[in-house]
Amino acid sequence: MTNSSRSSDLQCRVLQTDLPSVWSKHIASSFVPLEFSTTNRQTFSGRMQTVPAPRASATLIEASHHSVTRSPDLIAQGEKSRYKIGLQLTGRATLTQDGRQAHLRPGDLVIYDTSRPYSLEYPDEMASLVLMVSPQSLGIGEEQVKDLTAVRFPADSTLAQLVSPLLQQIAAKPQLFGAATQGRLAANAVDLLATVFRTALDLKAVVEADEAQLLRSRVVRFIELNIRNPQLNAKMIADAHFMSVRSLYALFEGSKQTVAQLIRTYRLEGAMRDLTDPAKTSVPIATIAAAWVFLDAANFSRAFKAHFGLTPGRARALAAG
Repeated sequence: MTNSSRSSDLQCRVLQTDLPSVWSKHIASSFVPLEFSTTNRQTFSGRMQTVPAPRASATLIEASHHSVTRSPDLIAQGEKSRYKIGLQLTGRATLTQDGRQAHLRPGDLVIYDTSRPYSLEYPDEMASLVLMVSPQSLGIGEEQVKDLTAVRFPADSTLAQLVSPLLQQIAAKPQLFGAATQGRLAANAVDLLATVFRTALDLKAVVEADEAQLLRSRVVRFIELNIRNPQLNAKMIADAHFMSVRSLYALFEGSKQTVAQLIRTYRLEGAMRDLTDPAKTSVPIATIAAAWVFLDAANFSRAFKAHFGLTPGRARALAAG
């Protein structure tokens, strides 16, 4: 393959080379600084076509096996944060970022953030379309996008199918992305991608809310089943549900009661049931209190009155008539 580059009146830049050193410099100037490597420098070949637009740039990449890495040292050079959105066209790819890996196949969509380390491995001949946009263009903050980076949007998923036809058109004719007469194409692509990723965040929030509600229900049921156990506490509950105590507390943030308050409430309500049970009128109050893990009579009386507005003795007397 010969080395060549050209520009058109549409500001379309094309690089075609079999020199890894040339390719490495070009990807750094077209995107952000990246570390490039390939296992066979003698047989490497690549072609890159980049078209800038006001809100984004579109790059069609066709190359043999290679990998790129965005390291902390390169990030420290101070490049502005950008989001890169990739549509895998042919071949395979593995994107790693934020502790996740996305194994991509043709038609799959993915997003990653240049402000944090990432790596991309292409084990075969490949082609992909990469759109690079600013966080402001998508309207998604860097903290929010962390929930989406290196998450594979499969080709047959509803969200990928919404945007894939337009991206396929751009890949077929990248020049149209930056053409003055077709300026709406770039804007439409960015707006549609923003909609897709915001929808993904909304769906994720719904799923997480449902999962949190289910987990809270399981925790509450566990508390109910173990309410008379003197060892019942936050650590016991967290261990039983394979989570940290901190995660357990976070699960109940926004709830009416903390975990400790919930345990105390259930024990007080259990004591009230026993105190007002006609079959247990002869059972001493202290015995009932101890059965519900209140080992100090004075503490039990204070907690009981604070919760119900009357003393344990008064509650029993009213129930007896």
